[in-house]
Amino acid sequence: MVRLLRNLTVVLVVGLTAQTRAAENVTAFRQRLLHDLQTGIERSHAALAAGQRPVTVAHVWALSGMVNVHRQTNDDRLLGWTKDGILALVKLARQADGRPKPLFESFRHLTPFCEAYLYLKPRGMFTAAEIADIEALITASVATHYDYTDFGTHNRALIDAAGFYYSAAAVPDSPDAPRWRAYGASLAADSWNAWSIEDASIYQPFWLTYTVVLADLLGRTPEHMKAVTTRFYFDVPKFLLMPNGLLPDWGDGDWTHMWAWNTANLVRAGSYYHDGEYLDAARRMYDAHIGYYQGIQEDNLYPLGLALRWLDP
Repeated sequence: MVRLLRNLTVVLVVGLTAQTRAAENVTAFRQRLLHDLQTGIERSHAALAAGQRPVTVAHVWALSGMVNVHRQTNDDRLLGWTKDGILALVKLARQADGRPKPLFESFRHLTPFCEAYLYLKPRGMFTAAEIADIEALITASVATHYDYTDFGTHNRALIDAAGFYYSAAAVPDSPDAPRWRAYGASLAADSWNAWSIEDASIYQPFWLTYTVVLADLLGRTPEHMKAVTTRFYFDVPKFLLMPNGLLPDWGDGDWTHMWAWNTANLVRAGSYYHDGEYLDAARRMYDAHIGYYQGIQEDNLYPLGLALRWLDP
């Protein structure tokens, strides 16, 4: 009996020590991710403020990163920078007659733009005139997507679905909002609890990220996260991860673009399921990503900002 109790004590102490070490590793990963995101955001803002490069539609990635970092730091500078960026994009879209042109013809840009706007609007960051201009830009952009919706369990359908749904959330009083939600529901229907038809390593992570983002928006996260199909696609990068922190490539596209998105997905899985194997895989893939890019590129501020938001030490 004494020997049994001694052995149980050893097992308990070793288990608690391993848990503590794992928590310390995840906390260190979170701190490094936060630092790298802050550095990338400050670099992007400084380049625009100094006039070293013009504002383009790609700035939406930085805006999303700013609000996700603000969730963690409450650094009010980020709110001001985000507001300035949103209004700069409104100005960029203004035509000679004052009407907005459809700046966000790619819905990949519309969702993070709406997320940033929805984060700032309740904080009273905009005047009534600015709100009208921002919402007119969103409306003009959405109107370009009625004619080329793309059904199926793949990233284009989910990105469009998220764009329609987020536009309805951002401009809920628009007479077109019910139509936007209907389009979103139709496009997303194929992907809930379903097997993806993506046949390239670059696109599958985009699809999975947008299913998670959209499930959060629609309040269906518990149902989505317990589906066997969702768990399978979280498992794909975890089990395929090579010793160097990268994944094997297949299909078309530039495989380097999917590393940050896989990191975000693995973080979400690890934090939601309380499974450290996912978080360790996320950290290893992130290390490989940073080693390759030597920092965070602007277009990856969105998925890695999501990773920071989702990461639970």
